[in-house]
Amino acid sequence: MSFRVKCAAALITIASAAPLAAQQNYNFEFTDSSNALLLSGTLTTDPTVNDLAGGIHSNTITGMTGTYLGQSITFAPNPNAPAPFTVSTFTANDQLLLNGATLLDDFGLVFQSAAAPGDGYANLLGVGPGEYAILTANRGFIVGNFTIAQVPEPATWAMMLIGFGAIGLSLRFRRNRRALA
Repeated sequence: MSFRVKCAAALITIASAAPLAAQQNYNFEFTDSSNALLLSGTLTTDPTVNDLAGGIHSNTITGMTGTYLGQSITFAPNPNAPAPFTVSTFTANDQLLLNGATLLDDFGLVFQSAAAPGDGYANLLGVGPGEYAILTANRGFIVGNFTIAQVPEPATWAMMLIGFGAIGLSLRFRRNRRALA
């Protein structure tokens, strides 16, 4: 069997292997109406997809790291999931990342930071399609923009490198044949 056929078979085998369920990581930023960066970091979600009403799907947020106004944040997980729980002045928190027009619903995502006034808790929540706010105990709503991007998994990078290697090998062998001819 030729080297090319072996490489092609190996690539097909790797590409067709069923991916393992893994946590998904997302980088996020929240800026206020003047585009000042208030909150940034990484969200980690459970790979299990939850089917909600209206054809919306969601993943449960299981972790959050980053900074709020320059201070580190601590994720406040929901001990009663999927039922809401009470922390600080926030009485509902389902910790869901949605795939709809709004990425976070009005139950939001509770986190703790020394920069949050009062008891240190804050809630990042969706207030409408494409509209987000941070709610703190003393400051009320800070309306702004929430952006999110999925962090590529190591397997994605590995497949890309294998593809570049295969292209490089095919170009190398093509050059050698022309030189011999």
